Amino acid sequence: MQNVYITLAKIKFFVTGRSWKKYVTEYVQNRGMDFFHDVHDWLGGWPYETISPEEVDVYMRQLGYSPISVIATRGGLFGKPLGIFGSGCNEYVYQRF
Repeated sequence: MQNVYITLAKIKFFVTGRSWKKYVTEYVQNRGMDFFHDVHDWLGGWPYETISPEEVDVYMRQLGYSPISVIATRGGLFGKPLGIFGSGCNEYVYQRF
């Protein structure tokens, strides 16, 4: 499964014009962990269900919370979530008024 994931990631980088070699080489400086160890950790968490930032907002508002700060990323290919590349590491701060 790791090889499948890495192959798909390489294809994504090629299609979007990004440097795969540079990404992997600089990965540890940006994340603090080797890329291949991170892939192993991520795949160990599958399967999982993702939720979009918009869905989080609707749910939180239904519970009576309002957003204070939302930092949302988009995973996938061409900005379209595909699941295989995750949904990013989103951060939400909500407060009940």
